[in-house]
Amino acid sequence: FELSDLEREDMKKRITSSSEAITIIINELLELAAGECVTLDRDSLLPVNVNELCSIATARAQEHNKKGLELTFTTDLTDDFTVPTNAETLMQILSKVIDNALKFTEEGSVTVHATRTPIQVEIAVTDTGVGIPADRQKDIFDNFVKLDDYTEGVGLGLPICRRLVKMLGGDIQVDPTH
Repeated sequence: FELSDLEREDMKKRITSSSEAITIIINELLELAAGECVTLDRDSLLPVNVNELCSIATARAQEHNKKGLELTFTTDLTDDFTVPTNAETLMQILSKVIDNALKFTEEGSVTVHATRTPIQVEIAVTDTGVGIPADRQKDIFDNFVKLDDYTEGVGLGLPICRRLVKMLGGDIQVDPTH
């Protein structure tokens, strides 16, 4: 039987979308497997400009901002402030967390904010999305946990982020007040 042009275009879109989803899943599984055996030599960390890295991560995320959300970076740090870290790993973490915020925010904004406390540097990603129920906040960093079965992904992005953050000597958590 013959398919109309509209039906062909619909099938093409579905195939493309499905293959993109499968690619994401495979990449996350590979990252998870690689993360199990990777260690980071803390003595090899280099000074990284936090504001510059956050600005780049925000700009890259803007390219995936298909919903037209307001995406901003704000900072309390001086422009020359650096921390010893692995820039590539920190960029990977930021990208995943920002992309996650964009995915679960239908309208409004996503803000990346860098600040310094007496003992650490904090980079917060805040959004106006649906939020995470209080009883599930502790679960989102566990492998394969998804709060919404209808959203793409397999629940590995945030667990990968937690593993990477811990490798860098930091912590990642949900702030229930935001």
